[in-house]
Amino acid sequence: MSSAGPSGIGLLGIAIAFGFAVVAMAYAIGGISGCHVNPAVTVGVLTAGKITAKDAVGYVVAQCSGRFSAPLCST
Repeated sequence: MSSAGPSGIGLLGIAIAFGFAVVAMAYAIGGISGCHVNPAVTVGVLTAGKITAKDAVGYVVAQCSGRFSAPLCST
């Protein structure tokens, strides 16, 4: 069993870095696309009444197809 030790960033550091990356992405593309980076965000925006159900379905289909096609592009 290995330990990150004092020089490792650990799980909390990884979580904070991921959070900052999502915030940076929100600021970078939020004004363009509304920052629908995953289906959970799209469902939240739909629940808040900011988009129509038709638009939400389109976003979710695009997000899921991108998720499933991304591994094919990396080979």
